[in-house]
Amino acid sequence: MAERRPIQLLERDLLSQRLEQFDYTILAFNHWKQWKPRLTRDNVLSNFKLVIMAAGRSRVTAGDVVREAGRGDVLLFAPFVRNRVECVSEENVELYYLYFDLLPMEKRSDFTALFQCRELNCCPGLIPEHVFPQLERSLSAARGERPGGYFSAKLLLLHTLLNLLQAEAERGVAVPERAAATAAGEALVSRCIGYLDAHMSENVSVGDLCGEFGVSQSYLSKCFTRAVGKSTKEFIVAYKLRRLEQELRYGESSMKALAAQYGFPSEYAFSVAFKKYYGVSPLGYRRGQRGGE
Repeated sequence: MAERRPIQLLERDLLSQRLEQFDYTILAFNHWKQWKPRLTRDNVLSNFKLVIMAAGRSRVTAGDVVREAGRGDVLLFAPFVRNRVECVSEENVELYYLYFDLLPMEKRSDFTALFQCRELNCCPGLIPEHVFPQLERSLSAARGERPGGYFSAKLLLLHTLLNLLQAEAERGVAVPERAAATAAGEALVSRCIGYLDAHMSENVSVGDLCGEFGVSQSYLSKCFTRAVGKSTKEFIVAYKLRRLEQELRYGESSMKALAAQYGFPSEYAFSVAFKKYYGVSPLGYRRGQRGGE
């Protein structure tokens, strides 16, 4: 009787391990068409956005990054970055867009570093022609016309994100090494975020974090820059403002109460910091999110 060979298990490579850490929540999946060349969208989202261009050409701006995109290109937008999509061709512009987020929210920084989307990551020609009919089928399922809509949208997201990183690797980008670099210092950044959560009402400084965890400011800054693309000081401000954005969107606290709760020395200081980041005052943002009420 022939001896059976043991089954060789498939190894979990470094990139796969990094991708497995993320738990995605699908918020929306839809199709959009613009008939005439004009400004189409100008907004700030509190979640990630994946866009697949289906027709026409658009000029896309996210923060300081500007790209032109056409059929088959994929755009990955970070949260809390002002972005604009503008038609630049006479053709009808069509795109699929998928809003998603990560749980827990602390994983956002790891995702942003791995996918290099601190503002916008654009991958040209990622979607081949034979995939577009599948996009329509996935959209049909998401709209309730076929069973398994949520799962279909999630599979589309996972497949597209993996293809994006694999395409970068084929172009010579050191994606596995970047995944390893993302892991380095991750624990320290995570502990700093936990400290910020526990001391949100205090005016936490970079020196406070260095003293708490026994590291130098230069080392801590390197860890934050590698993980989230911001210095430690910039992250402290941005992290508070991200939390405040949710408070303004869903909460009822006054501007004065929020300023005190999040460690700003005054309501004015809170307003100046928020407007610098979002381009609108806290009160104006709340009214805009609630339809001007």
